Amino acid sequence: MDSECSMDHLLDIALLAFDWKSVGRRLLNSEQNIEDISRNEPSEENRREKMLMMWRAQKGVVTKMVPRGGGSCNGAHRMIPEDPPGPLGEPSIALLMALPSRGGTINVIQRIGVNYSTFGIFLLNDDNGTLVDALKSEHLLNAENITTAILQRWLEGKGKTPVSWATLIGALRQATLNTLADQIEAATK
Repeated sequence: MDSECSMDHLLDIALLAFDWKSVGRRLLNSEQNIEDISRNEPSEENRREKMLMMWRAQKGVVTKMVPRGGGSCNGAHRMIPEDPPGPLGEPSIALLMALPSRGGTINVIQRIGVNYSTFGIFLLNDDNGTLVDALKSEHLLNAENITTAILQRWLEGKGKTPVSWATLIGALRQATLNTLADQIEAATK
């Protein structure tokens, strides 16, 4: 087992050893944050991780969850520092329609095109595709409108988190839209 994996494994064990609500009240200093975490996170493990991520963000150490690699830890997750937003700031529909790049602008919504279904399933955590199907029927199979609706839901926090360029790029890569992902990555650095 490599040393990074060992440290992550120890962190996981430590997370199991405390009552997240008690610690969270002291770290976050906000009962509303505790209530939000309780309501929005499905498992105790997710609640602990969300509480720690919120505390780190308050302290200026922004983190994200990524899959662990290698060894016996394969399949688990760990927190790593997240890059701050690039020079463009956070994603928005306006930016997604005209993302400044070296070669002009990229209309991300148009470029996703008919691949909205696969992309939407990944971005909205819509495993069985029912939400994307509902958006299809609501927007009369117009690819641009469906893609815009998918992105709008995500921007409202109804999908993969955090709402960041890195998350968007990851969903594009999952949907095998790698060229577009590369272009967005270059434009947002």
